[in-house]
Amino acid sequence: MSTNTNEEALAELSSILQVIADEKRLRILKLLTQQEMCVCDIVERLGLSQSLVSHHLGVLKRAGLVQDRPDAQWVYYSIDPGRLVEVNAHYLASFDVANLAPEAAYGASPRRC
Repeated sequence: MSTNTNEEALAELSSILQVIADEKRLRILKLLTQQEMCVCDIVERLGLSQSLVSHHLGVLKRAGLVQDRPDAQWVYYSIDPGRLVEVNAHYLASFDVANLAPEAAYGASPRRC
């Protein structure tokens, strides 16, 4: 993996982590791991306003973490499992303990100061 690709992967990971750093979005994601839901169901379960839930779903959708499915006058939201697998892979690849350089070990650097 080239440095540029590595930097791009880290930038993408940073973006995703910013999206899921919000507690309300995490709560929505957690609900959507249990079942597909419409906005009104999420509003009822989390006690948040409809506009706030819609806003957070929009952020999650733009990040590719959720997908929507229109059905008559309703729109149902669900987790995009392929995207979650991809995000997990980026995260694990970036911070895999098995790939730590020996110089990264606690106490490995010589005293300089």
